[in-house]
Amino acid sequence: MRLAPLLILLICRPLVPADASQNSDPAEQAVAEIRHLGGKVRWSEDRPSKSLAAVNLHSTKVVDADLMHLKHFRSLSELSLSALK
Repeated sequence: MRLAPLLILLICRPLVPADASQNSDPAEQAVAEIRHLGGKVRWSEDRPSKSLAAVNLHSTKVVDADLMHLKHFRSLSELSLSALK
């Protein structure tokens, strides 16, 4: 009878992967990574898709490999890389 509560918990828990971020959109993951690096993003309001318009990485410790996240934003119109550390 001790297993019954454990079985109920296992059956009733939500079926969510341990790392839900793996299933999200690559562009969303890229924005999260840019923000994690200390960068700022600005979305375009005049475009129908509200695409990413600008990325500001001013005064961050970004390295070349970090810039790979920008490949998801083909309509990016502004990129600030000034005063990198």
